[in-house]
Amino acid sequence: MTCHYKQWFLSTPKFRVPIVVYEVNHHSKNTRKAKLFGVPKMPNLKKLKKISRITAMNDKEKVEKIEELTRLKKAGLGFVQIFWGNGRGKTTASLGTSLRACGNGFKVHLIQFLKNGVGDPEIDFPGEIKSLERFPNFTYRRFGTGGWVVGKPTEAQIREVKKAFDYLKSCFEKEYDIIVADEILYAIQLGLLTEDEVIQMIDEKPKNKELILTGSHKPFPKLFAKAHLVTEIKKVKHPFDQGYIARKGLEY
Repeated sequence: MTCHYKQWFLSTPKFRVPIVVYEVNHHSKNTRKAKLFGVPKMPNLKKLKKISRITAMNDKEKVEKIEELTRLKKAGLGFVQIFWGNGRGKTTASLGTSLRACGNGFKVHLIQFLKNGVGDPEIDFPGEIKSLERFPNFTYRRFGTGGWVVGKPTEAQIREVKKAFDYLKSCFEKEYDIIVADEILYAIQLGLLTEDEVIQMIDEKPKNKELILTGSHKPFPKLFAKAHLVTEIKKVKHPFDQGYIARKGLEY
């Protein structure tokens, strides 16, 4: 069996973006996407050949074509993802997803509940925020009174969470593709929001916007039932339990 691989690219002055890789089997005259993509059958080859003509376009046409393909990729948006549990990595997982999304041209907006203030290195300017700020399609806003909620929440903390929640719902009217509500599940765990309020918010979410929720050591079965992806991050061992403090560049 004789096979070879072909690949088409979108080319701009700064980079080349691979559009598709496919495998041609000269023995069976069959053409399909390469196995490494996990797709058993390839789309119409003649249509793909048209895409290769992009290389002959001028820069403006190339940019417009890239934007068009990006819009087509965005047709798959709309899921609700949840990261919860007593282990480290809930915010980290959501920001890793944000990084991937930004690199693919999606507009990402991060809303942080219970994270605003001065003096806490994780709250003020963590390394992950500094990195994501370099993307023009990443924005964020924080709400909180400084530090974590200890004991009974204050009136100011309750107001900040309500303000953050109202702001989150207002973001559905904006041109964000992915919205991350970091620590919103802790707000439910602390009694600053109700599970039903968040479920209603999900029901009101536009179908074409991806929503990521993080936080909480406590499960919320009704809320989890509304999500498409639920990941529990479980602690097995943590250096904090041995008295180590957070390290810059690794924990914040």
